[in-house]
Amino acid sequence: KKEKEKMQKKFGKNKKNDKNNLNAIDAQEDSDEENKNGLVYLLSNIRVKKSLFLKTGMIGSQKLCVLIDTGADISVAPLHFKIPRNESAIVNVRMKSACGTVILAHGRAKRQKLNVMGLEIDFEPILIDTELDYIILGADVIRKVPEILTKCIQDLQSHRLQTIADESKTAAIINDQFPDYKDIFKNELDHTSTCKSIKHDILVENTKPIYCKPARIPMHCEEEVDKMVQNYLKNGIIRPSNSPWNSRLRLVPKKDGKIRVCLDFRPLNLKTIKDRYPLPRIDEILDKLNGASVFSTLDATSGYFQIEMTEKSKPLTAFSYKRGHYEFNKMAMGLCNAPATFQRLMDSIFPRDKFEFVLPYLDDLIVFSKNEADHKKHLKLVFEAIKKANIVLKESKCQFFKDELLILGNRVSKGIIRPDPAKIKTIRAHSLPGTVKDLRSFLGLVNFCREYLPHLTEMAHPLYSLLCGKRQKSDCKITHTAETKQAFLRIKEAIVQDLVKAQPSLDKPFILTTDASEHGIGAILSQTLDNGKEMMVSAFSKSLEPAQKNYATTDKELLAIVKAFDHFRHYLLGKEFLLRTDHKSLTYLHTCKNPTSRMLRWALRIQEYQFKVEYLEGPKNFADSCSRINLIKMPTKSTPMFDSDDKMQILKNYHESLGHGSANNMSFAITKRYQWQNMHDDIINYCKQCIICQKEGYERLHTKNKVIETERSGQIWEIDLIGSIRSKKKKYFIFMAIDHHSKWIETKVIPNKTPQQIQKAIREKIFENHGKPEMILSDCGKEFIAEEMEKFFKMECVNHQTGSPYHHQTTGAVERVNLTFMNKLRKLSHFKRDQWKEKVEVATLAVNLSFHRALGTSPYIWRYKMLPELEVDDVLGQTRIFVNEKDLVTKRATLWRKYKRNIIKGSKEIRDHLSPEEKVFIYRPRKHKMDHGWQKGYRVVKTIGSDAYLV
Repeated sequence: KKEKEKMQKKFGKNKKNDKNNLNAIDAQEDSDEENKNGLVYLLSNIRVKKSLFLKTGMIGSQKLCVLIDTGADISVAPLHFKIPRNESAIVNVRMKSACGTVILAHGRAKRQKLNVMGLEIDFEPILIDTELDYIILGADVIRKVPEILTKCIQDLQSHRLQTIADESKTAAIINDQFPDYKDIFKNELDHTSTCKSIKHDILVENTKPIYCKPARIPMHCEEEVDKMVQNYLKNGIIRPSNSPWNSRLRLVPKKDGKIRVCLDFRPLNLKTIKDRYPLPRIDEILDKLNGASVFSTLDATSGYFQIEMTEKSKPLTAFSYKRGHYEFNKMAMGLCNAPATFQRLMDSIFPRDKFEFVLPYLDDLIVFSKNEADHKKHLKLVFEAIKKANIVLKESKCQFFKDELLILGNRVSKGIIRPDPAKIKTIRAHSLPGTVKDLRSFLGLVNFCREYLPHLTEMAHPLYSLLCGKRQKSDCKITHTAETKQAFLRIKEAIVQDLVKAQPSLDKPFILTTDASEHGIGAILSQTLDNGKEMMVSAFSKSLEPAQKNYATTDKELLAIVKAFDHFRHYLLGKEFLLRTDHKSLTYLHTCKNPTSRMLRWALRIQEYQFKVEYLEGPKNFADSCSRINLIKMPTKSTPMFDSDDKMQILKNYHESLGHGSANNMSFAITKRYQWQNMHDDIINYCKQCIICQKEGYERLHTKNKVIETERSGQIWEIDLIGSIRSKKKKYFIFMAIDHHSKWIETKVIPNKTPQQIQKAIREKIFENHGKPEMILSDCGKEFIAEEMEKFFKMECVNHQTGSPYHHQTTGAVERVNLTFMNKLRKLSHFKRDQWKEKVEVATLAVNLSFHRALGTSPYIWRYKMLPELEVDDVLGQTRIFVNEKDLVTKRATLWRKYKRNIIKGSKEIRDHLSPEEKVFIYRPRKHKMDHGWQKGYRVVKTIGSDAYLV
């Protein structure tokens, strides 16, 4: 009601606002606009998050937060929202914060359509440079659309009614079921609210009194601080003091937007001897809730203020405010040993041997039972103990007889644990991090779900790689690649699913499933439920250290087992469990004749455990599951029948889509989806009978490419030009680029090889599609080493390296793919000189669809993690098939080592004995890039010597 009267007064008389808000910014415009003396209130994100005036809005397809601020005269938007700016609008705005800091306006945005609360609003906000993550709608907009204020007031009233209903329900439960304990519920403390069983003592080292000069309190907060100080004096929480000690007074915003008065005890805490009394572990609390279906939570009213200080400790807590000097009678917030003292009190009131149904965590009490009848008995015992200890509970914060419990970021119901939906919502709304600081913040937020996502380390590896060598709190920008963007989206996708894990039961055996990959190790602890399904209890994942990444596959698998044993030791030790692994590493460990010292240490560490081993094949190992573990079923596969027409259609479509691919390439692609008897023979015969393939043939290659190691896609690209090639009496060039890691290629037809055309191709095909690489390699062509190109690479912060003249090994990857690409381009254009331009994109796709021996798969599958869908697949009703990323990474690592050893052995064997009368092709040098080199229509007449023929 007061808020409504305030709004009516403001908008009716159109007066200036009083400066009664935190961080008020005085904005004075030099123009004659209506709001020339305006206020913009920039509240901290923490205060705004819980505000009922914070709404979700849309500008076009962009989703953002909007604060309906009745105290702001003008509307503003942060620059980082990237709202288009009105370049022609001149805005002279001087903004000053409450402390005198000048804040500049960065122009005015173009007129935007903002959809919020079902209303479409036209507004032109002033753009300011701020880290806030919401738009402020001020009085300039609210006057034009008063309906938005009405809707906000309705929401406020609904929320208040709901709060009153919840409080009334709690009061009814206390009055009806626990009338004898009504006196232990108080929303405010008084002199009688003091626990006599313990006092807080501060033990300090021999030191002189510490005096900190008082900090000035903001003027618009003094009234609230005055009330709190007087209330503390009235209730005996503080008293006047003559102490030589002094700590600074601080104001901290609460979640509901109010202010909490705190003391900055950091100097005192540095000199305090620490109390090492243990606090409960979160995972232990969650484990003890197993089997419970009814929950209640009790909250002490200002719990710390119910514990008295020792007389010698009171002077140490002194502080000054205005003309007064005070010290605490009760235990103050901010003292380093306060949590330990309160936990010691709770544990003494509720000893574990008598109160197995109570879990005290600081000033929160969790009471849990298997049914409501038991729960009522348990609550009476708890209330009796609280009454005896003279503890007061806050009625408005207590909840009774709930079937679900929200505690410490987890939502617990009968036998099931899920993450707090509010935290999931925060992660879901997170935008792509733009700075190192933002990225660290996002990864810290995601780590909350580590126990729900066993393969989180592997998924987040590309993002962690962006932090290598960065400062802890660096505000420097980061450049995302396609891989890091995909990792960010995959993490968000995995987290927004229904993450769930079971509470552990000591009556059921545990199952431990381990796995290792190139970048990390992971494990899942699970149990089989009463319904026969297997469900995750907890998950573990860890990044490999640089030295561990060099381990052999066997050692990595062993490391995963050893680390999982250590992590789940409190569950596994002392009881037999089942160990599942997809690698026979334990057998190797037990049978190795000359084990290394590392293996001996591992063998000794696992000897204290009792377990049985079950070996899983790779596809059956579900340690990379991202949400839950389901009952493992033996995979079944049905093989459809194909007639000869279907087979011919499949062979034709795949052969042409692969750019008249080889038999091996076709086998790789087709067997992923189809199976029939003698398939490989059919593929070989089809390729042999293709006239276009026979015309193109191949030349014997003797390339000795330089091996270049990369860690991720988009790190190093090689570029080259093919041409010139004529088409319709004009000359063209083909820009060719290949990513060293994924072997993905990009091409573009350009009219000439000027630096401008090459720069345009690099921007369009590499930067825009894949992000900026660390390095670009090229040969010493004049077009690549021109001064304009060097300036371009320097401006884009890309390292450009060239090889020696006539030494193609440096750029061997692009030289080799040029041959493959042109081979496919000639075939696809049927050697017609004027039709090759239309087939460049098709040939590019054909190369990316083709098997690459360094990857163990095709660049397309490596990039998109799924099989390509061709026209024939759609006709025959084939569904989309995804590929496990972990399997791809593991296979690539194995094949890459072999590829490095055999890279110089790329030559193919050809038939070297021909008989008279056999029909043959002969090779003649091409006069045009689009000509075929092998000429048909010849037959062998006789053999001349050992390696020559007369035809």
